[in-house]
Amino acid sequence: MSVSGHCRTFLALQAVLVFLAVSSSAAMAGEPTGPQVILVRGILDSLSTGLDDIASDLNDIGIPARAVTRSNPAQRAKAIALAYQASRKNRPVVLVGHSFGADEMIRTAAILEEEGIPVSLLLTFDPTIKGPVPKNVRRAVNLHTADGRMWSPIEAVPGYKGTLVNRNVRSGKDKIPDIGHFNMDESPALQAIAMKEIRAALRRK
Repeated sequence: MSVSGHCRTFLALQAVLVFLAVSSSAAMAGEPTGPQVILVRGILDSLSTGLDDIASDLNDIGIPARAVTRSNPAQRAKAIALAYQASRKNRPVVLVGHSFGADEMIRTAAILEEEGIPVSLLLTFDPTIKGPVPKNVRRAVNLHTADGRMWSPIEAVPGYKGTLVNRNVRSGKDKIPDIGHFNMDESPALQAIAMKEIRAALRRK
């Protein structure tokens, strides 16, 4: 085989490998065909069923949304970035999480910043970490039960120019009776806040 023939074979093989990588990532991301609205459950799927309700309500009004199990933040960010770069239809990006799922979404947002991918909304329910929210997040809303240890306000990185809102849903003006870490995602009031925030984020683009 000639040198040029070897080059053509190499380029063809490279193209196949790239296609397989993109296809694999797209499959993980659920082959998005619209804005990427991803809701990640906590340590056990059975403890974050309220996120499934939010995703279902969003789909009912024509907004593609997926409630998923926790995964590797780097892999999830890669899938989001590939979809985002593949088509403008796969924008904007909205990340929602409960408990350990909220931690994952904060870390995913930070990895997306390294890829130059903006996040329209980062919505967290009681993350166990305090952030930080990276600069690529346009708006971050943290709904917390103010446990004083894990479930508290989150912070942003120095120089953050977006909007960061911490809402204590266990006291003050935002208090919801009988709310706690393990049932907050099922609260109709907090689900309504989530729906409102997500819809506003999609309008911003």
